[in-house]
Amino acid sequence: MYSVLAFNVSQRVRELAIRQARGADARTIFREVVAGGARVIAAGIAVGLLATAGMTLYLRSVLFGIEPTDLATIGTACAVLAAAAFLASYLPARRAARVDAVAALKYE
Repeated sequence: MYSVLAFNVSQRVRELAIRQARGADARTIFREVVAGGARVIAAGIAVGLLATAGMTLYLRSVLFGIEPTDLATIGTACAVLAAAAFLASYLPARRAARVDAVAALKYE
C-alpha cells in the first residue's frame, strides 16, 4: 500500500502544487492523502469480510481453536490492517504536504 500511495503522490505533485498555490494549506493536503488511503483500506476490509463470510465452511475445517465467525478475531485483524494502512499512508501524505508549490510548478 505504501508503494501505491507513494507513486500516486509522485504522479500528483503538480496538482498538489496548484492546490497549494491556490491557498490549500499543508494540513488539508495531508488529510486528503490519508483519506485516500483510508478509502482504499475500507474497500479492502469490506471485500475481505465478504470473502470471509463466503468461505466460512472452508475456514471452519482449516482453523483450529477459533470459529470463522469469531468477532474478536475478525475485529482485531481489521484493526491491525487499518493501523498498517494508516502507517503506510502517513509518509506519502507527509511528503505531499511538504511539496514546494513554486519549485513543482517551475519544474513542469
